[in-house]
Amino acid sequence: ESLYGVFYPTLWAEDSELKCLGLSGISKVAQFLSDKEVSLCVQRILAISSDTSKYSCTALKSLADSHSKLVAETILPGLLDSLSTDSVDAVVSLSTQSHTAATTLQALLGHLSSLSTAGVDLSGTEGLATAAGEVLVGVYSQGDEAVKFYLYQQVIPQVLLLYRNIFANAQTLSALRSINRLVKYLADLLRRVAQTLNFQQASGLLSDLLQSCLQDASGAVEQVELVALFTAVVVGVVPEVVWSHASLLLPLLFKLGCHCTCSPSQLQAAKGYCAVINKLQADGVHMKSVLDDDMTVLREILSCGSHAAKHRALSLWMWLTKALVVRSHPSARKAVMQVVDLLKDRDVGLEAANGFQLLLSDCSDLLTALDHANVKLMYKQKFYEEVVPVLREGIASVQSETRQNYLVAIMHTLQAVPVQVRVEELPSLFPLIMELLECGSGSVKVSAVEQMEELVTAAPLLVGSHLPTLVSELLALALPPSPLKLRKASLVCVGKLASLPHHVVYPYKHRVVESLGVCLDDKKRLVRSEAVKSRDKWFSL
Repeated sequence: ESLYGVFYPTLWAEDSELKCLGLSGISKVAQFLSDKEVSLCVQRILAISSDTSKYSCTALKSLADSHSKLVAETILPGLLDSLSTDSVDAVVSLSTQSHTAATTLQALLGHLSSLSTAGVDLSGTEGLATAAGEVLVGVYSQGDEAVKFYLYQQVIPQVLLLYRNIFANAQTLSALRSINRLVKYLADLLRRVAQTLNFQQASGLLSDLLQSCLQDASGAVEQVELVALFTAVVVGVVPEVVWSHASLLLPLLFKLGCHCTCSPSQLQAAKGYCAVINKLQADGVHMKSVLDDDMTVLREILSCGSHAAKHRALSLWMWLTKALVVRSHPSARKAVMQVVDLLKDRDVGLEAANGFQLLLSDCSDLLTALDHANVKLMYKQKFYEEVVPVLREGIASVQSETRQNYLVAIMHTLQAVPVQVRVEELPSLFPLIMELLECGSGSVKVSAVEQMEELVTAAPLLVGSHLPTLVSELLALALPPSPLKLRKASLVCVGKLASLPHHVVYPYKHRVVESLGVCLDDKKRLVRSEAVKSRDKWFSL
């Protein structure tokens, strides 16, 4: 009672800091409050939540955890009966338990559904959809098996029906965006659910979504939401489920990935196609179909297709290649060499070069151990050893207009391998890095500057011999109109140069210090901060 008497009056204070202090105190002592005190606290918190949203949500969660029965039977029903945009955050904060979350989610989806069929403006529904997604995330993290069942038995059909109602009624773009956000939450959770399902459960869930895609003859198969949910399940299920459905999965995902004109759907389908190929049996009939038939079709499009068709085909080819590379499949080298050949293409050459970053990057939503993906150890090092020599040979024989594509591909490959591997190769690649500093694009120049920074430690004598040119390039890149990230990286590298032997760098001290003085007036604080650090190092020589 004494604790309640200390903290509750602060909720009525005019000073916002004092209110936040009181809310923090209530969060700490929530378990010691009576039901009556909790009700009074919740009422007051709801009244002041707009001023102290972060602390209010924390206090409401603490009260909900310690008095779940009171919240579920008394407080939450009242909020749901008068659900509004202003009370959404409070509803989410109070829905911390499985039984309250199911009620809240049903109310949120029901409210969205009633708005979608009423023909009213749905511009304010994005907060409702976000709230529904946050409730799902919070409860799923508790590991409740009942939530998983509820998710794919009831929530998925409701969301799909809701989207189709809004789409059919031609409501506002903001309304569609709100449902898209909910589906994004749902797709992520659905992938996590699929990771833990047994063969029978996963097979049933995948079959339902697969049939929805196959039966949609009106063209709605290209809708982002349906493809996103379908792909999420494909990514997360165990390989045995993929094997049993491969005859239907592969043609559908290939068709969407190769011919779908909706970019988000095309990307989702390509990711799903990648997941399927990664999980297929190496010597199975379906893998042979991919390597013989699908790759042949893609090659034909890449060689003589329209501009848009070539870009879609290249996107699908890159994801196909990634699926083979990470599992070190024997056909991976053949697929990679096709990408190397495309570096000479004027239409998709640069896109193919940037694709090397995709091939070797780690994805958080695809090809992970939790997704039952087939990922071999040290596949990046193997890729580096096989591909970089080919790229270096190609640079010498290509025309100047496509030379940069090879440089970009090498830089992306260098960035992906461990430092110990690339440090050994950096000295031999020094001329190429210098060339990228002079003529590369913004993002690639950042990579080149970062590699140069490593070279200062790995090959100080080599860097010192090119210091006149290097200092000029880096100081120029540290100024606008270079992008923020490039300016910052250049200043870090300039500071690193000060660690070279004193007799090598001292002749440039006055010039560097004077140039860095200009960077102290940069509009961005991050750039000014790095300029101060670098200038201090040179000034101390």
